[in-house]
Amino acid sequence: MKIHKLYNSCRYNMLFILSYIENFIAGTIQWLMPLILLVLQFILKLLICEKPNGITLRNSFMQIPIDLGFLSLSFVSALIIIKPDSVRIIIFTIYIIFFILIMAFWKLSPSNITRKDLIITSIFTTINYFLSIVMIIYGINLMIGV
Repeated sequence: MKIHKLYNSCRYNMLFILSYIENFIAGTIQWLMPLILLVLQFILKLLICEKPNGITLRNSFMQIPIDLGFLSLSFVSALIIIKPDSVRIIIFTIYIIFFILIMAFWKLSPSNITRKDLIITSIFTTINYFLSIVMIIYGINLMIGV
């Protein structure tokens, strides 16, 4: 009898845990999926045919805003395909401008290790992260509102 109670108790706990995980994923899937894709892309860039070192890690870290920006552009593009709208086309145009800025700052970032170059690179990378995070948050919010 005790084994039967123990089994039912464990079964109930497992169902509770699985239900919690399912509810968590369902509530955060719109943020979780893009995050999983970006982490996967970052890891693959860093590890495939590369020996991870400080320089490749820094370069991969600096490319994350490009990946975020491109993902954001694809979200807005999908929305325009699903439901064309002049406001979305304006948002897409703004995203293109932001993406061009992100690419320009990334390309203009010095690759030297001098103190001055590191400061410039840090400023450009911070601007890129700001622009790309704004893009991805707004893009996901647009997708959720569909």
